[in-house]
Amino acid sequence: MTRDLQNRAQEHIKRNEWQPAIDLLEQAQQTEPENSYVLGPLAFCYSRLKQHARAIELYERLCQLQPDVARWPYGLGYQHYDQQRYAQAMEHFDRALELDPNYIVVLYRKGYALSTMDSRRGQALTTFERCREAYHALADGEAKDRARKHYADACYQQGKLLLEAGNHRLAEDRLREAVELKRDDPDAHYTLGKVHLQAERFDQAIENLKTAQRLSKQPQHYILDFLARAYVGAGQLQEAIRVYEQMPPSIRNRPYILRNMGSLYAKLDQLDKAERTLQTAVKKEYRNHNGHYELGLVYQRRGKWAEAAQELRKAIELRQKHYNVPFHEAEQALTALLAEHPEAAAPPASKQAQPPISPSGRPVGRVKKYFEDRGFGFLEIEGREDDLFFHISEVEGRDSVQVGEYLEYSIGEGRKGPQAIQLQVVELDTSSPE
Repeated sequence: MTRDLQNRAQEHIKRNEWQPAIDLLEQAQQTEPENSYVLGPLAFCYSRLKQHARAIELYERLCQLQPDVARWPYGLGYQHYDQQRYAQAMEHFDRALELDPNYIVVLYRKGYALSTMDSRRGQALTTFERCREAYHALADGEAKDRARKHYADACYQQGKLLLEAGNHRLAEDRLREAVELKRDDPDAHYTLGKVHLQAERFDQAIENLKTAQRLSKQPQHYILDFLARAYVGAGQLQEAIRVYEQMPPSIRNRPYILRNMGSLYAKLDQLDKAERTLQTAVKKEYRNHNGHYELGLVYQRRGKWAEAAQELRKAIELRQKHYNVPFHEAEQALTALLAEHPEAAAPPASKQAQPPISPSGRPVGRVKKYFEDRGFGFLEIEGREDDLFFHISEVEGRDSVQVGEYLEYSIGEGRKGPQAIQLQVVELDTSSPE
């Protein structure tokens, strides 16, 4: 009876039909409650359905029944790993590795768990290397074939960590291995492209980044941005601007994309487009010092001395405030500007960074955060350092809002200070130039 239930359950497992398999295995467990050939597949099926509590219960029982079998503490640790409870996961992974020091999937997952902790990334690199050594120690055959995916993943994750640590040569070696084994993985091609870009091997970077985008199911802003940068490095500025201009608006209107795009327009001496694009970038992310700096340089090239000085000052102020470091390039540009054009010290006649006004004449803010379950959020206001609280009950005709929408508002006094009241959704044209 039990054997028949197990066999039928295995047929469902082969087809990834987890619940029918569970139903059969639960019946089998009632007959043989301590049969590991029932409990193991049953725990696995619950794990696949992400029913972690029941899977943990079963794996704990298996660890008691067979304390010398490494896959049970691994399965137990994986339940925590799958919920990103990495510290708890590693306790069980360590037990599995005590029983089987060359357990490749456990070495990979422990390495990944360590890589999420800034203070333990050195240990992550060591663990990924142990994973690689264990893989190379395997004889050719079915076991090595099964381990290949996790070996490739270990190479990829190790390459990323080495790149972050500045070890470009070894990062490149690991990422090349990952690409060789995971030819259809866009992330591996993308990260290898970043290595080539940082090493100023622009043609190779372009090749990898184009492959990464081709393999992606949809346009990826980070891949396309690095591809454009690679074209810039290769001196192919028109190709770079083509990449930016052909991005879908949802990608092209990201603040950092707009900043890079505006800077590129400036390189191409398309100063009108550069100015409008950077103005939009600053409007969308007022607190970013680089946007103000790039806009200040464009204003300077266009002879708008007072506007240039204002943006350079704001860039210096924001970098000092948010990073507590001086902005030497902006300081030098401002000093040179004021030496040549002392009249720029006076504020411009109209400040570019004033909050927008709605057709009704009321000020407008952009929804920066909104907490649907709690019914409140915060508006980002140009020229204002602090975000402004609002409650959905104050938004006329709406029971919800989306991040990025614009609301006109009045100022009221709440329990914790000023807040936006009497809000209404408005449509503003904030698109970047085509």
